[in-house]
Amino acid sequence: YALSKYFAEQSISFFCKHKDLDAKVLRLFNVYGHGQRNEYLIPSILNNIETGKDIQVNSLIPRRDYVYIEDVVKSIILSLECRGKYDIFNIGSGVSHSVQDLIGLIKNISKSNAKVVSKNIQRKNEVMNVIADIGYAKEKLGWIPDFTLEDGLRDIWLMRNSL
Repeated sequence: YALSKYFAEQSISFFCKHKDLDAKVLRLFNVYGHGQRNEYLIPSILNNIETGKDIQVNSLIPRRDYVYIEDVVKSIILSLECRGKYDIFNIGSGVSHSVQDLIGLIKNISKSNAKVVSKNIQRKNEVMNVIADIGYAKEKLGWIPDFTLEDGLRDIWLMRNSL
């Protein structure tokens, strides 16, 4: 997966250089937001809480950099306004949270006392702590995320429960 992304970035760089094209690559970290498919972690936790089921996860330990869709859209708009032929930007929050942290935030926001069940399964070759270095996006695009993980989760919870 990582190698295919690398080759795609190299291909884009090549065409920008040799065909006088302008392109920006946005490396999006763990994007979440309202309307996300249910098989993803955050919607599955929310669904379990809403239906009164236990929250079941493979592991509570992995840490990910979650970025709210509103912040992603803002980064896309700023990248379109950015001058230069080719550039790569990491788009994340710059902070990592464990699955346990994530569940704690969701339970707090939803005022849930749902039971959490961890299967204690680690995926093969799983990177245990993923965090975006967003310094270049801050510097070049003037982009910083507006939403903390808690803010974004609260926004989703309120949207889901006001429909």
